[in-house]
Amino acid sequence: MTPHPQPGLCARRLGAGGGDLSKLSGKSKRINITIPERLVRQMDRYAAEHGQSRSGLIAEAAMTYLAGQTN
Repeated sequence: MTPHPQPGLCARRLGAGGGDLSKLSGKSKRINITIPERLVRQMDRYAAEHGQSRSGLIAEAAMTYLAGQTN
């Protein structure tokens, strides 16, 4: 996945000021997903380099993907 050129932009478009994902919903949902180990390592490295959590990175990626989809 190509990194979003402006991290937080998608979150702001969807209503989270400053990329704060907690403002999208008053409640978070814990999920269990299976992702290849190599991808998890890449995600963790990217998140650490950009001051994000793994969950924050996944949420940002999902929002970016969904924002790019046509209805």
